[in-house]
Amino acid sequence: MLGFWNEDTPTLLRVAGLLLQGLGLGVFQLAYADVVTAALPVEDRGVAGSLALLTRTLGTVSAASLLLMLFESLQFTAGFFGGFRQTLLIAAAMALTAALAMLLWPRRIVAS
Repeated sequence: MLGFWNEDTPTLLRVAGLLLQGLGLGVFQLAYADVVTAALPVEDRGVAGSLALLTRTLGTVSAASLLLMLFESLQFTAGFFGGFRQTLLIAAAMALTAALAMLLWPRRIVAS
């Protein structure tokens, strides 16, 4: 959704898109931390929470760095808004590819 914005996009639509993105991020972070910590015994949950935070932070910083490098290279040929749009569309395609891979990847169920 954000990749289709241009200078004529209404402010209300931008606010709605950012609220939707924030809601999705908040739901993901809570679910991710809950899944990671619930998988371990109570005495190990502090370490699990720390590792969940570490992996989430490393993923965020790595993705932001890569997308910034991509944006810098694309804006020279497509301009600021064109580079912005292309960067977000590539990021969306990568996220969709990862989601599809997770759905298609065979799962191993561990008995407890």
